[in-house]
Amino acid sequence: MSVNGATHKCDEAVPKCDEALGKCDEALGKCDEAVGKCNEAVGNLNEALGKCDEALGKCDEALGKCNEAVGKCDKAVGKCNEAVGNLNEALGKCNEALGNLNEAVGSCDEAVGNIPIARNFRSKAGSGALRPATL
Repeated sequence: MSVNGATHKCDEAVPKCDEALGKCDEALGKCDEAVGKCNEAVGNLNEALGKCDEALGKCDEALGKCNEAVGKCDKAVGKCNEAVGNLNEALGKCNEALGNLNEAVGSCDEAVGNIPIARNFRSKAGSGALRPATL
């Protein structure tokens, strides 16, 4: 092959190389654009994760308040049970004073039944455990 033939082939190859390099530049531009979109998506994802963490924190706070409220309700129920027991005890004393011994014992049984430890005792000993043997 002559020098002129080789030069001619190089002259033909150079435009093809230029065209290929142009396509590479175009492809690199598209890659840069895609990377930019990925970075944007990651930023959006991080923002969303931050909002999720914030929401979870609010849920934890709300659950804590619910647990606190349940504790207060438990205390209130305990006080109500105590008040019912006191009323039943007072009713028993009134019935006793009036000579109604059976009603007095029933009221006292109800009063004692509102005390948790007495309920446990009654469940182990049987329903008549707190009644007097004779009336």
